This record gives sequence, C-alpha cells and structure tokens, in this order.
Amino acid sequence: MLRSVAVGTVCVLVACNAAAVATPPCTDVPGMDIIPLSNGTATYCVSDYGWSDAWFVGSAPAIYDPRFDVLSGDDAPNLHWSTGGAPLEASGFGWISPVMDGGTLLPTMPTGSLWSVLTPVHFIAGSFSAQSLVTHPVGLQMLITTTLVPVGQQITQTFRITNATTGTTFDALRFADYFNFHPNGSFAPNQLKGTVSYDPLSGITITGLRDDTFIADGNMRGERVDDAHGRNGPFLALPIDVLDMVQTNVYLDPGPAISPGPGDVAGGLAWDLGALAPGESVEFSIFKLAEPLPRIPEPASLALVLPVLMWLWSRAGVAGRVAAIR
Repeated sequence: MLRSVAVGTVCVLVACNAAAVATPPCTDVPGMDIIPLSNGTATYCVSDYGWSDAWFVGSAPAIYDPRFDVLSGDDAPNLHWSTGGAPLEASGFGWISPVMDGGTLLPTMPTGSLWSVLTPVHFIAGSFSAQSLVTHPVGLQMLITTTLVPVGQQITQTFRITNATTGTTFDALRFADYFNFHPNGSFAPNQLKGTVSYDPLSGITITGLRDDTFIADGNMRGERVDDAHGRNGPFLALPIDVLDMVQTNVYLDPGPAISPGPGDVAGGLAWDLGALAPGESVEFSIFKLAEPLPRIPEPASLALVLPVLMWLWSRAGVAGRVAAIR
C-alpha cells in the first residue's frame, strides 16, 4: 500500500507500511494509522479509512481493553458505483478499509479494498476533529472528516467524494455504513447482549442488557432518511447477514415489529448519491451516538442519604427560627 510521508502537505507517495501506527488505546492494525479523538467523556478511534473498531464511553483505559470497548464490532463505510451502466458490483465489495473485524472481534478480515491513503489521518488543530484523504485507482477520492462533540459522545463523520478524472462519469453512487455496536462491551460473551431496531428517522439503534456489564446504547443515522437498510437476526440464514447485505448491496429487514436479539447484532444503512461527473464532488454525513444509562441512586443508597438530608433540613429550620427571633 502506498503511504504519504507528510500530513496536510502535497503528498509524496512511498511504500512505508511500517510507519503506520495506532495511538493507544486504539487497536493496532499493521499498515494503518489509527488515532483517538477524546473529550474526557468519550474516546473514539478512527483510521485512515474512516473505519473504527474501538469506542470508549467515559474514561478510556491506558491500553486497549475489550471490556470497555463498545465497537469491536466494526463501524465501516462502504461505497458502490457503476460506470457506463455496469452493475454496482463493478466496484467490488465496496469497503473503504482494507481490513475489518467481520464479527471476529479482531481486525484480521481482508476486504479486498483497493483504496489507498493520500493523506494519513491526523488531528485538526483547535478542534476535536481528525481528517484523512484516500483514493481509488478508478479516479475517485474521498476526504473523511471525523468530529467528536466537545462534551458528550456524539460522532459526526463527513465523507466528501470527488471524481478526480477528466472523462469518466460514475453512476448510481451508493454510500453505506455497517454498524456492529456492542452495548455491553466486546469481551466475550458480552458482545452477544445487543438488540437491534430500526426507525426511518432515528436509523439503527442497538440496545444492551441492563446488567453489570452495560456501558451504553448505540445509534447510527444519516443526514437524511436512508434509501435501503438491513438488520441481522434469526430470520436470516448465514452468510446473508448485515455485512453481506452491505457488501453485496442487497438489503433485507424483518420489519419494524421485530427487533433481533439479544446477540451479536448489527445494522446497515445506505443512501443513493446519484451520478458524479468529472470534477464534481458530493458530500454526505452520518451521526453516531453512544448513550450511557443515567445514574439513578438505588433504594439502598437513598435510605442512607435520606437521614442526612432530613438532618440538614432540620438544622436549616433551626437556623431560620433563631434568625427570626433575633
């Protein structure tokens, strides 16, 4: 794979796979840069290709720990297209990242991606954002900007796709995102505790079992309602799971009345972006949110606190009466 030797400058491409590294607590993947966006309440790891398999809600561990990771699991962008009326499969499986987890909990599944890096992922000064630029041999380029809110757990990813050719029109672009979120963490068997639902406005939501391993529910949606969606579950026989739906561009869903799970569930959303003539660009954003369970005092805790509150209230009442007498 060709890599850039400079960030934010004109890229000189050299073969330097060994230079690609992951910054802890992000998972290390040979040949890929991965950096953490962190605001103190969330840490999201993003790669050169906009792919992630690590997301920590609350404080992050110093080194990677699957017990606290809600995304091992993939959050993987995908792009299909055609040229000259050829079928969408002309773009292969469509994955941007060359490696994914693919349900194994480890980033070891090759995807056959032909995308390579022009500008490695890097922090944008003065913000909670990172950016990278990747390219495909057919002449497409993709600028990927990932932003974490200053406070909270929402992630925004914006993909700006440009036709860098002078004579090729890409037809029927379909952008998709595969979302394999683990609300109870990624330490086996806790990854089997998710339930996935779909709503046109809120997109894909994966909720977890409310036991002592629960971390956060996860949600992924686009800037507009999707054009296709799918969820996995017992109604489907393997290998037609969500990963296959996204890479083959054939989406199936059990319907809104069914929420598959608990299990290692996933969802996928796809959006049609139309044709892209030479020199043109199109931009699309997706939003991801991890929502922790509100911390409500348990009855036993309230029993301990209540006498203290009553004592403070009584003391305040005595002070008020003394002040009135004076």
